[in-house]
Amino acid sequence: MKKYLLTIGLFLCGSLGYAQEHSVVLETTSGEKYTYYFSEFPKIQHQNEKVFLCTTKAEVQYQAKEIAKVYVVQITDPTGILETTGNLGTVKLTDESVLLNGFAPSEDVLVYTLNGSLVESYKVMMDGRLIISLANLSKGVYLIKTNHQSFKIIRK
Repeated sequence: MKKYLLTIGLFLCGSLGYAQEHSVVLETTSGEKYTYYFSEFPKIQHQNEKVFLCTTKAEVQYQAKEIAKVYVVQITDPTGILETTGNLGTVKLTDESVLLNGFAPSEDVLVYTLNGSLVESYKVMMDGRLIISLANLSKGVYLIKTNHQSFKIIRK
């Protein structure tokens, strides 16, 4: 694990010129994925069976045994996400909507502004799907929160 994290750390140092196009993804043994953008200067350290990840926006700590893999991905969309998979479903961002699939029926889905104001509230349909139209949202950054996941989107 130490060699692997050292390799990722060296790659990060050598790749700072790609800050807008790449991110580090940390995947846990439970299947959760956490993305840290190069523009936030992620630093990974391993010490006493713990992994510390620091960025300009966050400092987090994981048990080394909880980490399944760490890898680098190229981001091709300016929002940073096109599609992501969580424990209970997938979320896909299009120009005019957010598509949720595979979620629990009647699960709450909330849309917030970055200052914490609730904009919209939805319930996942019985087939586990939900389409959130972005047409009524002003330009800006929003947080979409489900029972188990949160996603940040940018409305342009």
